[in-house]
Amino acid sequence: MTICAVRRFNATYVQIAAATVYSPIISPKRHEDQKLKKETVKRKNTSAIALGGICLALTLIFIFTGSIIPGIELTLFAISSLFVAVMIIESGVSAGAILYAAAVILGLVLVPNKLAMIPYAFFFGYYGIVKFFIEKLKNGIIQIVIKAVFFAFLLCISLLGFKELLLGSIRLPDCPTVILIIAGILIMLVYDYIYTLLINFYLKRIKNRGADNMKLS
Repeated sequence: MTICAVRRFNATYVQIAAATVYSPIISPKRHEDQKLKKETVKRKNTSAIALGGICLALTLIFIFTGSIIPGIELTLFAISSLFVAVMIIESGVSAGAILYAAAVILGLVLVPNKLAMIPYAFFFGYYGIVKFFIEKLKNGIIQIVIKAVFFAFLLCISLLGFKELLLGSIRLPDCPTVILIIAGILIMLVYDYIYTLLINFYLKRIKNRGADNMKLS
């Protein structure tokens, strides 16, 4: 056997010996890491479910209250829409969509005034999801334009189609529909701005993550 062959044999033997000696040490560590990861995922899933239950309960409370108190129903529906944003921040868009769907379904079952569910289901409930995707665009002006077009589309449907169902006890001034739509777009842009401020408040004060911009995303 040559010297090189002996060296190769010795190196191989050392590697095998090292693997034999250290494998009982490394394997438990890897097993422990995997167990820790599983426990972390489980805790996150449990926290997401618990948060979803809380957000769903609060959403239904605001919807129910808005259905029985005339005059401030749209304000309460607007507040109820914030919980979808919380779920998006904490668990992703799919969690926000699930919360919206669950709120609509349970609202139709639990809220006595079924017509009161229309504003939430038609606009407020899913606006956090729409806002999330729009604000993925980098250009702020484009974001505003898209939001304005989206608001105009909804206003056209609501004012020309089923105004009484969406506005409830709110009485609009006797103005041309075009003026009402323009005014509505401005009001909804203000709503969007307040929505963003509340999201930033949640990020900075409640979740303590900080916020460098005015985006849900």
